[in-house]
Amino acid sequence: MPVYNESSVLNQFASDWIEELRKLKISFIIHFLDDGSTDSSWQVLEEISVTYPEARICRHKNIGHGPTILKGYHSSLDSRWILQLDSDHEIEPKIFFNFWENRFEYDMVIGKRQRERNISLFRKILSKVSTFLVQYLFGGVIEDANCPFRLMNSKCVKNYLRYIPNNCFAPNLLLTSQFVYFKKNILTINSNVTVEKRKIRKGFSLRMMLGGFLSICCLIKLKINLLLNSSK
Repeated sequence: MPVYNESSVLNQFASDWIEELRKLKISFIIHFLDDGSTDSSWQVLEEISVTYPEARICRHKNIGHGPTILKGYHSSLDSRWILQLDSDHEIEPKIFFNFWENRFEYDMVIGKRQRERNISLFRKILSKVSTFLVQYLFGGVIEDANCPFRLMNSKCVKNYLRYIPNNCFAPNLLLTSQFVYFKKNILTINSNVTVEKRKIRKGFSLRMMLGGFLSICCLIKLKINLLLNSSK
């Protein structure tokens, strides 16, 4: 779980999710990766690590959301399944039961966020382009291919990470594309993130525009690499 300036919700997040996972009698570790937060997130995480033995905390300089997610994946490959969450606590933990009960039938169970009426035009365009490219380049339709709520078979993740650069802006998009390309079993579940629950998102920024462009380039490069690898 990547963390960036979420000090106000971290305690509640840890309490709710750890309680839910314990209730399901799951052996688990939660990796909290602080991406150079400028608020008191790290201090809160230190307290969480003392309170909950399942918590592992790590702090690094700000490298961005995508690279932080990748660090989390690499540190979790010894697990049988990997669950990725964002730290804003927008996902209700009780929904996870639907993901967990399908873990043997599907290689990836991915959430689908409800569409926001007030989402910016730029974000709508990014979402539409991503969905189109996953379908056109890799052969499958995933409505929310970059959703940060997903349970995945770690063997698949380990195989697919080699095609994802460490500085990737949207690694989940590239992971989803590979699950689609290799025809893995995928289940989509509505994650019930509503407009009221979500924070206000910035509609446009140069960083987002660059990230969106680089993500498209990464998808094209990924398809080329997969084709070259299959021809060997």
